[in-house]
Amino acid sequence: MGDMGMIAGGLALVIALAMPDLRRCRMAAVLAAALILAGAVAQGLWIVAGIAGAGLLVGAAPLVVQMLRAGMVRFTPDEAVMKDRYLTGLDATAARALLDQGHWLTARAGETLTREGEALTSLFFLARGEARVMRAGQLVGRIGAGELIGEAGALDDAPATATVVLESDSRLWFMLAPALRDYVAVHSGVGLALRKSFAAALRGKLEESNRALAGRIE
Repeated sequence: MGDMGMIAGGLALVIALAMPDLRRCRMAAVLAAALILAGAVAQGLWIVAGIAGAGLLVGAAPLVVQMLRAGMVRFTPDEAVMKDRYLTGLDATAARALLDQGHWLTARAGETLTREGEALTSLFFLARGEARVMRAGQLVGRIGAGELIGEAGALDDAPATATVVLESDSRLWFMLAPALRDYVAVHSGVGLALRKSFAAALRGKLEESNRALAGRIE
């Protein structure tokens, strides 16, 4: 039994060292240390057990701290909607950190958030309210509560594809586009998660726009 634990621990350690993801590597290393510790204790190899035990404490401590911190993270109802819709690729701590980079505001009906062909100033999340979407001066759609505005170009410094104007007083979260790009440049995992969720959001908007266009044609 002790031999099996040592062998399994050795294999887990080899797998851990081959993992590119630091968090998964650390988790595999903790598992390896636990298996080696169990095997060493079973065989009475106390020096090996002591080394494995020390490795287990060192490796497990950051994971425990991370889990405790994640458990203490809190989101307002509006933040929770954004997190659940667009930040699903991030853990609670990373989502909280990203949200803290932006700001919340109450905007009045009639305010323009983006202008077609002009640089995007910010990424917006419309928590409450409604906005109209216009291209070449023509109404092409509407954006309701729980949707993003500016996700098409905020990460790539691309111009706005449409003009978006608020139709009602609204509650918004926003992050300046240059600040967002700087942030994801440092936190590459956040950038990957956002690109995936932004692409899904854009597909949904395109499908809705196509359905609306088909309805007008019919």
